[in-house]
Amino acid sequence: MTYGVLWALTISLSFYFGFLSRDPFDPIQKKVLEESLRRKIQDKEFDALMERLSNGREQLRSGEQDMVIVGEVDAQPIELNFLPLELERVGKEPLTGERIREVLAPALVSDDLVGRNAVIADMLSRLTPENAGDALRVFEEMPSSYHTDNNYRLFLHAWARVDGASALNYLMNNPNSHRVDGGHIWAMSGWTATDPQAAYDFVMSREKVDPGLYHGLVRGWGRIDLDGVHQFVSSIEEPRLRARMTDVVGESVVEQRGIQGALDWLGQLDQNQAYIQSAYNSVIKRAIPRNSSSLAEWINRNPEGKHIQPWMYSETAKRIASKDPGLAASWLESHLSNKKLNGQVVGEVASRWVESDPQAASSWVESLKGTRVYDKELAKRLGGAWARKDPEAAFQWAKGLETDLWRPASASIVGNMSREQLLQNASWIKQSPAESANDGIRAAYAMRMAELDPYDAIEQALLMTDALGREKVAVHVAKKIYKQNPESIRDWLPKSGLSEASQQRILRNQ
Repeated sequence: MTYGVLWALTISLSFYFGFLSRDPFDPIQKKVLEESLRRKIQDKEFDALMERLSNGREQLRSGEQDMVIVGEVDAQPIELNFLPLELERVGKEPLTGERIREVLAPALVSDDLVGRNAVIADMLSRLTPENAGDALRVFEEMPSSYHTDNNYRLFLHAWARVDGASALNYLMNNPNSHRVDGGHIWAMSGWTATDPQAAYDFVMSREKVDPGLYHGLVRGWGRIDLDGVHQFVSSIEEPRLRARMTDVVGESVVEQRGIQGALDWLGQLDQNQAYIQSAYNSVIKRAIPRNSSSLAEWINRNPEGKHIQPWMYSETAKRIASKDPGLAASWLESHLSNKKLNGQVVGEVASRWVESDPQAASSWVESLKGTRVYDKELAKRLGGAWARKDPEAAFQWAKGLETDLWRPASASIVGNMSREQLLQNASWIKQSPAESANDGIRAAYAMRMAELDPYDAIEQALLMTDALGREKVAVHVAKKIYKQNPESIRDWLPKSGLSEASQQRILRNQ
């Protein structure tokens, strides 16, 4: 077996072990995956590779040819140090209660992630109505922890698949039941996947609507009948519950049909239904991190779609910009006539581009002069992001802006530069003329200096020309001083020029 084949199989095996922790664990899928691996190599080679993987780092380092796992695993070797080897030789008959207690308890506290998952997955695949109680008692006796609670959710899901009525009765009607966040959701989704009618009847019979039970019902139902669960969710009358469940349906559509299939599904829906915006939100928020390029192309084909919101442009552009800011900029330029595009959306790309190429980012922003998106929000976002990298260059750029853009841009620059740079620029900020154009830098300076030197901060706040902004910043700083020296503030307030309402807010520290 060549090194390349060995490497490919190692990756496949890593995926196989990780697959065991998916929601839900499906023993049939596990078997299919295992058999597909066996078909790629002879049984002896497969068994040898499995043995090699389980023997830890020392044997892997016996020679360069044997180094089939590198990188992160090199620092954290796989050591199946507690996995009962006879478990692999036993068939898939139900485990006895004694055997469950024997293997499950040590597995739950083991720091061997791969071995722990293997044991728990094997146990869950052989769970029955008769032995589930033994597994439950093991979990009840275990102290709560991140991994234990996650495995308990998997157990609840598996238990409900074989005996949903008992699992849900335990969780919902037993005040002393062992509880974890979302446990009833996992159980309900498991029950629905194997007996949807009984699960549906249980949820509908509850005196009060339980969103968690609805969530589990819709999650499990969506795995076996997407059209049916969509019809059910669209019939829910309560708007908030319908929106939440539509989000769950959208998640199932993405999982089963992929991003392009889910986007096609959106186009097939009745665009006038009350739930439609929730469906768009659900699919698109999941499409953005998974395939932003396909989503951008889909938006290109549907630019006037009334359910495409500004945040969808913004988040898609941000994702593209994380790899190629220029490409994101070009994409947004093709939509400049769309009213859903604004300075905030464009600013997301500019603020990321300036981190890698300030000149290109600022030139692009300048090219947008005269368009709707060349606004205060764009100036603020570019200035702030640039200040974290080079505040002097950011100020130089901002000085060329009109006053209504200079004000937010300069304030964002002062607000985002490092503390050291803030102190270096303090002199000219304080010496700036007391005029409207400089209200932004004074407000930002005062807010940042409130903790370091509140007396200096309040002095600058009171030089602001905008009355509303001056009071807001002054009150914020005065509260800091009041905590340190309440008497001095009480003496100062009557002659501060602040409104009576603002003075009372300071004294009440509200």
